[in-house]
Amino acid sequence: MFTNNEYEDMHLVLGECRNNAAAAATKVYCNRYALGRHLNSNVLRRLARRNGKRSANRHRGRPRTTRTPQMEEVVVNLVY
Repeated sequence: MFTNNEYEDMHLVLGECRNNAAAAATKVYCNRYALGRHLNSNVLRRLARRNGKRSANRHRGRPRTTRTPQMEEVVVNLVY
């Protein structure tokens, strides 16, 4: 299990390496954080895969109904 700070560092390295979790990201992480735990590329691959799933599913679900131009107009008319 990694700490939140370690996950944050992994996210930064993945971003720099454009989600290439292979040897490039692992080498960058291990060189930058030499005193910390060394990773294998599977940890970064899982993190990159998990991030990809979250961003792909971000716009799914119930449509926005409370903050639409029509509702904003109703609220403005109620206030003024």
